Amino acid sequence: MIRHFDHRHPDKTLEIFYMGFDHPARQVKFSKYLEGKDREAFLKIYNKLPDGLRHRCHVPHHGFRIINDGVMQFECEICFRCDSMFFDGPAAKVSSSTFDSASVKAEEMWLFFENHLGPHPFLKDRE
Repeated sequence: MIRHFDHRHPDKTLEIFYMGFDHPARQVKFSKYLEGKDREAFLKIYNKLPDGLRHRCHVPHHGFRIINDGVMQFECEICFRCDSMFFDGPAAKVSSSTFDSASVKAEEMWLFFENHLGPHPFLKDRE
């Protein structure tokens, strides 16, 4: 189980987002704030992502933020192509980690993003 930040406080806001394909600008293109059951469902998937091996690209197209009183506490940039995540913010316990993008939980996370934000405008699939 991956634990990169303390997410037990239900009053903190969770924002999921897609980033543009114009790396290294990494600009957020589409985002949505999650509350209640959606917030908990996303965190449940995230916390069950299995570890993986890092590949080389890290051009993240997905991510999420934890926001408390309008201040970003934690940000995670996710690259499904190279199985890596990079973290930022005062609540981040580490700067990066890996996950298995071929796992069932990674597929659930990909679909969660698509179900809440629509298909990624720059990616046709996870390849």
